[in-house]
Amino acid sequence: MSKEHTALLKEAARVSSVDLLCNRDIWEFITAQAGGHRHFRVPPQVAPEGDERIRVALSGRSLIALLISLHVLRHTAKEGDGDQELADTVYERIEASLAGLTPHGQRVTITLDDRSPADATDSETASDPGTEPEPRRTPPRNRNRPRTLTPTTAAPDPPDDTPLGAAASGPHPLGMEGHVNFEFECWDCEADCVVWGKPTGLWSELYKLPDEWDCWNCGAINSTPDPPWTPAD
Repeated sequence: MSKEHTALLKEAARVSSVDLLCNRDIWEFITAQAGGHRHFRVPPQVAPEGDERIRVALSGRSLIALLISLHVLRHTAKEGDGDQELADTVYERIEASLAGLTPHGQRVTITLDDRSPADATDSETASDPGTEPEPRRTPPRNRNRPRTLTPTTAAPDPPDDTPLGAAASGPHPLGMEGHVNFEFECWDCEADCVVWGKPTGLWSELYKLPDEWDCWNCGAINSTPDPPWTPAD
C-alpha cells in the first residue's frame, strides 16, 4: 500500500463517525464492496433525506474498511466497467472530506450529490441579497385623461381604513356622501381607475385628490392631472 493511502486510513481512524449523504444505489455499491470486511459495521439506521437521497452514519472503523475495499477495487477492476470509476469517485470524495481535520469543529459530512450550477440570473440574485426590486413604472406627467362621474348621495362614506384617493378594482360606487368620484385611465394598461375626491375648504366645488395612485390592474404609478376637475352635472 502507498504512504498516501496509509495516511488516509489514519485520518479515518481519527473520526468518531461521519455522515454519508448519497443515493441508495451508491449505498448498495458501498455495502457490496465493504460489507465483508472485518472492520465494517452495518449502521443501525438508513434515514431518507429527500430528493431520492439517504443519510447514513459511518464510524471511523467502518470508514477504514470502506477505504481499504475501494483502494483494492481501484487497482483490480477493469477500466470502463463502472466499478473502477465508482470506486475512484467515492474514494476521492472521502479523501477530500477528511482533509484538514481538527479536534474541534463540525461533524464531517461526505456528500455524493453533485448538481448542475444555478441559472446565471438566480446566481446573481442569490449573491446579492440587497438587490432592489424592479421599480414600479411611472408615467410622464399629465398622461392621464380625467373623466368625472356623476355623484350620488345614497352611497355610504368610505371605510376608515381605506386610504384617501386609493385606486380601486372592480365595480365602484359612483359617489359617496360628501365625496365625488373621479375616473382616470391608467397610462400603462388603459384600465379605468376610480379615485375619491374629498371636499376641501368651505366650498363643495373644491376637491382634494392624491398626487399619485396605483393602478388596480397593473400596479403602475399614475400621476393625478393638474386641477381643476369639473364634476359632471
